[in-house]
Amino acid sequence: MKERDSNIELLRIVATLFILIVHCNGWFLRDWGEISWLSGGYAVCAARITIQNITCIGVILFVLISGFYGIRPKLKSLVNLFTLLLFFYVGSYLLCCHCGQDVFSWKGLLKNVLAFSRENWFINCYLFLILLSPILNAFMERTTARNARIYLSVFLICAFYWGCVNPSIYFYFNSGYSVTTMVLIYLIGRYMSLHVKEQITKRKYSHLIFAYIVSLLILIGFFCLEQKTERPLTCYCSPFSIASAVCFFWLFYRMPIPTNPIVNWIGKSCLACFILHTCQPIIGWLASKDVYTFMNYPFLHYCGKMVLIIGGIFIISIMLDKIRGLVFYPIINLAGKIKK
Repeated sequence: MKERDSNIELLRIVATLFILIVHCNGWFLRDWGEISWLSGGYAVCAARITIQNITCIGVILFVLISGFYGIRPKLKSLVNLFTLLLFFYVGSYLLCCHCGQDVFSWKGLLKNVLAFSRENWFINCYLFLILLSPILNAFMERTTARNARIYLSVFLICAFYWGCVNPSIYFYFNSGYSVTTMVLIYLIGRYMSLHVKEQITKRKYSHLIFAYIVSLLILIGFFCLEQKTERPLTCYCSPFSIASAVCFFWLFYRMPIPTNPIVNWIGKSCLACFILHTCQPIIGWLASKDVYTFMNYPFLHYCGKMVLIIGGIFIISIMLDKIRGLVFYPIINLAGKIKK
């Protein structure tokens, strides 16, 4: 088995933490607490906007990594994903019942046992991306670099216009929360792997840092414009968000990190953190804690406290996933022995 690249596994860990941070800094405060960006004054607003635009690329990074290495559908991988969802969905449902937030029923239990059909935009779209991956891989591997650039350029223009400037339900970009967007990001990842990585290795690292800073400043500018125009200019299908994620990816790709078993061990379980923190009752507790802390503490105190909470959730998720791996190892191992 090929050894995992520790620099990319570290990027996977950072992307996971980015997702938790962007949820706490934006989603929970906005949708759960109805707290505007201007709450707390201009200094707090500037800090929150900067944090938002640094961390909003977490999901894009996950899909870019998948595209860069290429998804090769295997029964073992699907079984592993199913057991992960089963473990956390059923566990969270039983915890909700124990805490009195839900009433136990066999129908409710069955809904969580049928983990792939439970509503979760990322998992649903990623599962379909796995099914599409052989076609996408074949296309990118057989077309020329020039044709791939033309195709991706047209795709990006369509994503920007029908996903950001003039959103259309018929193209189904859905502000990036769609398999259409995942296909675009995945193809960009494949293009980077097949046609760009050798050129990147010849670039100075300082040039990559400069490119990322410029892309971040542009992203912040369009985020501020987004607040005035009420258009999703920095969503997952936005070329500006994707460009920032690509620059951030290359920073880690070029990072001289030797193989680290601990980083690789943690990186394998990052998806568990994404699943756990979006399940009840964890998400409800995290959102209420986030809103309460922001409203009742100075901003720096709020940041420090939420960093500790996010770190705690991340560690618990990793530990639970390792337990899940031990519990379901016989099933996963059996699936790995099936060749086709």
